[in-house]
Amino acid sequence: VRHVNVGDGTNMAPGEKFTKKWIVRNDAEEAWPKDSKLVHIGGDQLETADTEAIVVKDAVKPGESKEVSVGPLTAPQLPGLYKTYYRFQDPEGKRFGQRLWCEVMATSS
Repeated sequence: VRHVNVGDGTNMAPGEKFTKKWIVRNDAEEAWPKDSKLVHIGGDQLETADTEAIVVKDAVKPGESKEVSVGPLTAPQLPGLYKTYYRFQDPEGKRFGQRLWCEVMATSS
């Protein structure tokens, strides 16, 4: 997993909207199912009604890498460190792969 943007602890203004991107690699022995997407599994709630995960339209073969994203996310209004977690989920609802995260520091305005 590689963070493309918004590295751990990135400073964000309260209410600032952003999209988190990662590059992930399939290290499994089987392809990841097509039409899979990232789902929130815990941590702080940075999602809004407008938040969407990019759906992986094609199967990701073993050894292949893919850029994935979730957004827009919104930095909380109260200052502090916030962390949220995601995993892939196939169209049948089965979760797979390692946990991804986004960590931001909401700064005082």
